[in-house]
Amino acid sequence: MAIKDSVFNLVLKAKNLLSGETEKAADGLDQLSDSVQQYGDQVSNLKQAVKLEQQIAGLQQQSDEAADAVSAMSEAYVKSQDKVKAAGAVVASL
Repeated sequence: MAIKDSVFNLVLKAKNLLSGETEKAADGLDQLSDSVQQYGDQVSNLKQAVKLEQQIAGLQQQSDEAADAVSAMSEAYVKSQDKVKAAGAVVASL
């Protein structure tokens, strides 16, 4: 029985040694999994930020184009007013 007890104690000792390392490894894997999840969340956030930046750039371009169109319309209006005044002066001189 002494041999059986010695083997049993040896197996228990080995189990205890391995379970400590196994727990550390499991904890390490849990931490790694959490880190991977956080990294994935950050990547998703960065992708959304890039999309928003592209949308903002597009809106800025549209705003610039609208401002240019308003400026061109204003210039055309001023020119048409000048022509109306000139035509009015011609009519008045008749």
